[in-house]
Amino acid sequence: MMQKDQYGRLPTVFISSTCYDLKQIRVDLHNFINEQLGYEAILSEFDSFPLEPEISTVENCIRVVRERADIFCLIIGGRYGSIGDSGKSITNLEYINAKAKGIPIYIFVDKSILAILPIWEKNKSGDFSNVVDNPQLFEFISDLRGKESVWMYGFENVQDIIKALRRQLGYLFNDALKVRSALHVNSLSPRLQKQTGKVLKIIMEKPSGWEYLLLGEILEQKINELEEIKSDLIYGFSFGNICKLSEPNDILDFISSKTEKMLQLIGNFNVLFKKAIPDALGAPGEAGDEEKLIYVGERFGSAYESLLRWGMEFKNLSVNEEWAGLINSVSKLWVSPVTDINEYVKKYKAGMIEMRLHLDKYLITDENMPAATIDLTLVLNSPDLSEFDTELEKIRRKM
Repeated sequence: MMQKDQYGRLPTVFISSTCYDLKQIRVDLHNFINEQLGYEAILSEFDSFPLEPEISTVENCIRVVRERADIFCLIIGGRYGSIGDSGKSITNLEYINAKAKGIPIYIFVDKSILAILPIWEKNKSGDFSNVVDNPQLFEFISDLRGKESVWMYGFENVQDIIKALRRQLGYLFNDALKVRSALHVNSLSPRLQKQTGKVLKIIMEKPSGWEYLLLGEILEQKINELEEIKSDLIYGFSFGNICKLSEPNDILDFISSKTEKMLQLIGNFNVLFKKAIPDALGAPGEAGDEEKLIYVGERFGSAYESLLRWGMEFKNLSVNEEWAGLINSVSKLWVSPVTDINEYVKKYKAGMIEMRLHLDKYLITDENMPAATIDLTLVLNSPDLSEFDTELEKIRRKM
């Protein structure tokens, strides 16, 4: 049975901003969203805001973004707001969580702040206290425009925000209708039905270079899904039963087995990137296969998880002190391939942004588009074995 709130629920729009300086704008947006659009506006100062009394204000805001927000609207005026233990303001944290959730985000910045931003960028140590309460506000906006590459709208009054928001929500509704129509027309396979909205959107719309965009989205999702295991490995958390090895032959057999397994895992990545992925992307000039792309993305996730699990096995291993150094040196062999893979996914994402900019430039100008080359080769570097060799030599001398 489907959960009750999955159907028959109005869309929610979370309004994120500092409260006191933008109080009237927040009230006007609340009325616009609730009364004119017929959606549900979520603002922290209204009694409709769902609180959990036992947690802090910041935790409540983040929780509501994660659990309730369908659309995120960020309004930036001249105040950055109070800063918590994280070193970021509440609005900044709300934005980070909305982005992680993958919901539509619309950002509106006071035009007077946007006008001063170039001056601040040239003189970041200057005194701008008559304009903003904290220079971190400029840094936040600069990151949104630069690193985050988020489109933002300048505003002078609330009507500017309402006009742009009404139009953008109309576009969003039309996009949803197209996806809904495509879902009804196409009989999706069980594998496709399990995918996230971003993946399905790429599959349905098939923009230029969709095969590469789809692969990049899946690779990034798999990396993010396993971030918790990676953190456990980095910080040394262990939850399994302890395995004690005391006999030299047992310890050497364990090391041999683990190194063979590592070679197998590296071999799986070679198969993926040399055979499976090129086959799924299709030959030059031919369309790729979305089923194969999702398959190789899932296999990438499985192979990456196996690398992390390989390292986690050492967290539950207990050996005599004389063998501890050797075991510790072997246990670090996961670091190099995992680092290389994470860097590759970042490089891939940057390559996709570069590709889109290249395509958009020539689609807009209607000029003949020259060929562009983006290197998306995965290189797994050989791990540093000097510590292992040193520890192994110590063992040989003792034996």
